Amino acid sequence: KAVKTLTNLLQVMEANFPECLEKCFVINAPSFFPMAWKMVRPFLSDRTSDKVVVCGKDDWKERLLRIIDAEHLPVHWGGNMVGPGNDPQCRHKINFGGRFEEGIDLMESSVFNESDAQLQTISRRDRWELPVVVDTSGAWLSWRFQTASGDLAFGLRSQGGECLLPVRRLEACNHIPQEGSWLCDTPGTYVLEFDNSYSWLTDKKIAYIVKVHTS
Repeated sequence: KAVKTLTNLLQVMEANFPECLEKCFVINAPSFFPMAWKMVRPFLSDRTSDKVVVCGKDDWKERLLRIIDAEHLPVHWGGNMVGPGNDPQCRHKINFGGRFEEGIDLMESSVFNESDAQLQTISRRDRWELPVVVDTSGAWLSWRFQTASGDLAFGLRSQGGECLLPVRRLEACNHIPQEGSWLCDTPGTYVLEFDNSYSWLTDKKIAYIVKVHTS
């Protein structure tokens, strides 16, 4: 799970914020991590993967200090810098993760909770196509979907093969429902493409709602 999270994070940075990542330190890495990292590293560009520094459980503080001056490294990570109130983690400069506030429900708007949603599992190294017949010109084809976990690639084409929306990978579709629509100028069959062919290990379960609006 840690390797998958790191890989997803680096791919998001690489695709959307190129050259914004200076270094990525993995500290307290378990003994199996280097082997797992070697397996996923080929899926990243050399420019990005070379920025990752994997540190073991015993030497990570020393390795951080070789790269970061102690005066600019919080005490919590082996440096000398403290925050207000002698905070060793310097939370005034570093945002930490944590629990959501009580009352916030990420699943409240989940497609999986909608009564008219359909379910489909897309196997690893596979893709699934959903053909939709549109009988009227000027109709709107709309879709809304979400994965139970992990990302997925999505696109739209005509049955004749014309690319309408190129297939692209959606990194956050397990957290945020993906919605879209297309104005169908001509009647025909439109094909929604769900692509999981890049995933070597993980099947993807999706909940989806597809509708054709004629007025």
